[in-house]
Amino acid sequence: MSEIDSDRFTNLSGSYFEDRVWDRHEKPPKRKDKDKVKVSYPQMEADELKDGDYLCSLKRKMNGYSSDISKTQSMLEMISRLPRRAGSTSASSDILKQGEELRDLIVAYKKIADQVAQVQKAREAFNPSFAIPKDRKHGGYVDEVKLRKLFNNCGNQAFPAATFETFFSKLTTFGERSKWNHDNYIQALDCLLDGPLHRQLRELRKQNASFPEIMRTLTDNHIVQDTVLDHKKALKEFKRKPSERLTTAMSRFATLLTYTSALFPPAEREYRKQLEKTTTLKLIASPAAQERIKKEVLKLEMSGRMPTYEYLLQVAIQ
Repeated sequence: MSEIDSDRFTNLSGSYFEDRVWDRHEKPPKRKDKDKVKVSYPQMEADELKDGDYLCSLKRKMNGYSSDISKTQSMLEMISRLPRRAGSTSASSDILKQGEELRDLIVAYKKIADQVAQVQKAREAFNPSFAIPKDRKHGGYVDEVKLRKLFNNCGNQAFPAATFETFFSKLTTFGERSKWNHDNYIQALDCLLDGPLHRQLRELRKQNASFPEIMRTLTDNHIVQDTVLDHKKALKEFKRKPSERLTTAMSRFATLLTYTSALFPPAEREYRKQLEKTTTLKLIASPAAQERIKKEVLKLEMSGRMPTYEYLLQVAIQ
């Protein structure tokens, strides 16, 4: 869209086009002549963010607003050039009306544009990826006997392919300590993978695939990674498991907060973490612990102090 002269109409009151302007968008609700209607736009829910069609629908709506803005600007310019009869106020009224309509369309456009930017940022920044350990010119030694003692094979009935992500995370930790290079990792995988994982590895090795190519293929086929949106949903639905220790539950909650921290401005992250952990602690603690927390908070507030989450957790687990 070409540049929009929004400053020109910042002092005009809100109004909307008639139905003809909204024929490609949602129609405004019925209203009285002087009622002001707020622009509404879809909420960015996690399940919608996962859907590429949702992003496309936002862009189509944004393009529709862009087209209507251009048309309204042209109409406004045309009305402003029309000759005016002495004493006539109709031209000024039309200009004011078109200006109000243009201003509201610009507001709606900017809100949709902001949403598109948020969706794109979330989709791009949190696209799942698998960390590949760095390569080394000279690798270490792969002791296959020792590996079989330390690791369970992955890809069999006991440890199916779905556990590959956890398996490889542990193998990477061991490989970093052993100063492995990419050839060492391939050798270790050949030793420890079973079933479909091993068959696919052997096929890739026949094709002289590099270690990053092997990992990309294995993870694409066998790992379903959670995105930040999955973590956001889990955070919203968080519950303490039956018989779960309070500290364990809060550790799970803190992990989810970390996974979703990038959705918030850096300056707000620590405050948000403290606030949400404190709120959740009060909700999932036992009734007796909740009562202790309540009394301690009241006592500290009366002395002009605010308790930290860490302090309240200690009160709860006494």
